Amino acid sequence: MFCRKSCVTFLVCMSVVPLFGSSAMAVEKGDGRFYHAYYAEHAEGDLDRAADLYAEVVGDRQVDRSLRSKAEVRLAALREELAVVDFARLMPPNTLVYAELTRPGDQLMKLLDQLGVLSDGSLPPAVGGRHVAISPALIKETLGIRGAAVAITGFNLVKQVPSGVAVFHHGDLDVIRGLIETGLPMGAKLIEPIGGFPTYDVDGEALVTLTNRLVIASAERSQIENVVRRLKGELDNSLATTEMLADYGEARGDSLAFFVINAKPIMPMVKAMSGALGGQGHEVALVEALVDPDSLQSLIGQIRVGDDGIGLELALRMDEGHRSLVYNLLRTPAINKETLKCVPADAAAFMVGALNEASSRYQGGATDSGGSPVVTLLDIGREVFANVTSFSIFVLPPERGPASMPVFPDAGLVLTVNDAAKSEALWTQMLGIASLATGGGAIEGASTEISGVAVRRFEFPEGVTVYYATVGNDVLIGGSASAIERSIDAKRKGRSVLNDDRFSRRMADLSPSTTKGVFVHAGRCAAIAKAYMPASETAELSKMLEALSETVVSLSVEHSDQVLRFSAKVTGVPDISDVLAAVIDEEMRREDLHRTVSRAEGRSDWDGALAAIEDTTAVRPASSKLLRKKFDILATGKKDRAAALAVGDGLFEMHRDNANGLNNVAWDLLTKKRYGGNYGQLALKMSVRSNDLTGGKNWAYVDTLALAKFETGDVGGAIELAKKAIDLSGGAGADDLQAALKRFEAAAERQLAGGAR
Repeated sequence: MFCRKSCVTFLVCMSVVPLFGSSAMAVEKGDGRFYHAYYAEHAEGDLDRAADLYAEVVGDRQVDRSLRSKAEVRLAALREELAVVDFARLMPPNTLVYAELTRPGDQLMKLLDQLGVLSDGSLPPAVGGRHVAISPALIKETLGIRGAAVAITGFNLVKQVPSGVAVFHHGDLDVIRGLIETGLPMGAKLIEPIGGFPTYDVDGEALVTLTNRLVIASAERSQIENVVRRLKGELDNSLATTEMLADYGEARGDSLAFFVINAKPIMPMVKAMSGALGGQGHEVALVEALVDPDSLQSLIGQIRVGDDGIGLELALRMDEGHRSLVYNLLRTPAINKETLKCVPADAAAFMVGALNEASSRYQGGATDSGGSPVVTLLDIGREVFANVTSFSIFVLPPERGPASMPVFPDAGLVLTVNDAAKSEALWTQMLGIASLATGGGAIEGASTEISGVAVRRFEFPEGVTVYYATVGNDVLIGGSASAIERSIDAKRKGRSVLNDDRFSRRMADLSPSTTKGVFVHAGRCAAIAKAYMPASETAELSKMLEALSETVVSLSVEHSDQVLRFSAKVTGVPDISDVLAAVIDEEMRREDLHRTVSRAEGRSDWDGALAAIEDTTAVRPASSKLLRKKFDILATGKKDRAAALAVGDGLFEMHRDNANGLNNVAWDLLTKKRYGGNYGQLALKMSVRSNDLTGGKNWAYVDTLALAKFETGDVGGAIELAKKAIDLSGGAGADDLQAALKRFEAAAERQLAGGAR
């Protein structure tokens, strides 16, 4: 009885026989290495072992010649596959700029799988339900290319074009290979082969060589020859062996896209070109003094799709001991994580940075006779450039319903300082002066207590309140009592973002060189937006909130003495399959409703159109567009003014906090002939509200209100508002605004003339 492995080997060998005929049968009697190589290649995927075995067969003169030839073909193909595991192995070592794209189909499938829209071959979850799933076969057939790479080795000043070589591996997409093999002979001239591979001259501009699996293109024959030699293992030196790429070998990993610019040999070329174009002017010398371009080593970038999300990274590397003033001016101290201990664990978003080294020791300035700090003008500068070591700004999701939401979301500022007493004296005086100047309250504010901590409260117009507190060496400034309370609890009870499951993984990635960071929890930010949206618009957001429960977007900057690195990452990529299905389903329902209503309107069947809308709103909240459609049918179709006004009131409530929506509806009611001037009072109500929301500072909304006043009989009010709109506009829409004013003034003159008679 055979073991399982023996059975598989037997089956693979049997599949080889038809492919290689009698030669394979001959080897069966004398040498099984060919079969073992074939098995290693196709059953085990061990290309290195397969290549070694094929090489043994090729080098063994006792093996039948025909089988050695077939082994040689297989070996050549395998060597190409092994070579393009790293495209850099094929590229010239003197490369200035290198870029590669690797297995885009695999990376895309990984991303689609995280998004929940990659099919696993199973049936949809429910019969009749809509299911969004992309077949892997589609990705493999459309993005099944293995990859591509480009190496630029110089620049032709005469032709103004770069020189170098490009390599493309079509992977399993034989159709692409077929198109290339069909198109090249028709559009190019066949010339002497390179390395035994067919080569074409494309209009004297470029050469293209087709190997077993690759397409190699360059304007220089020697470049292609060297790539082919490296492909065959005849040339060892390559970009992969250089120090420039060796530093980034691990960083490249499984990147979807990667590039590196070797600045060292490029800068002399840039200087030569600059000299040829205009010489070394004063401006060029100034730039060189500020940037120190000779110290630039390299610039790299990569995009990666990993199991934990999507990442982008850019890094600039400088020489040790460089003198780049710009580089150093942009550098700030490393983040002090102590500051993050005051950022609540459930934060929706926060930014963190540093102004001074955490180890700095600032000694306070002048004090009064009682030892209390005295604030001087210079203390403002000292606060920024000496006292504050690190800071963080955060925004919190709401703890209450939309009806009781404040003007602004809960937000706060945390400052970690050396001298907390000096900071308190400075900040409370600045907040008090600002409060007093705006008519909000007293300069000393009001004293209160939150979570056992003494807090000062400062009032500002429009219901805005700012709270100030100090906990140890951390200054807390918040827009609400809730923000201060949650920040104090974060510090005292260890409930900060450092312990938040959503953020802790990204916090662990912060290096000792990280100087700035921005972190956003997409779901919590959407919850803030939802709290300020009209109820009619929040239904569609519910599923998205659920999908974004794990999604975090982070941006960070590392800035050491030699490396400036920017990183962006999205973790917890949302599963959007259900959301997409719901969106598509809703869109289809809207199209069906639109067609139904349009057909009814075409027949002047107003009752049928209204019935269709009623059926829709019976199972889901009415949208603003749907309510507007209902209003139009009643106002312009059935001409039922009373019913239309009732719907208009609902439209007003739906847009109550949407100044633009209110203004647009009001303008239509006032200017569209189909409404017959019958809805001036409704337009006035909407326009007054839109101006209240914007404080009467938007000239377009003021212009609408002027027209609403005019149409409802208040000509004097219309003239006053029209003049205000002109003053606010700054010249925008001047002709129309002046024409409206003249119209209103003419009407006023007619009223006066009529009264005089």
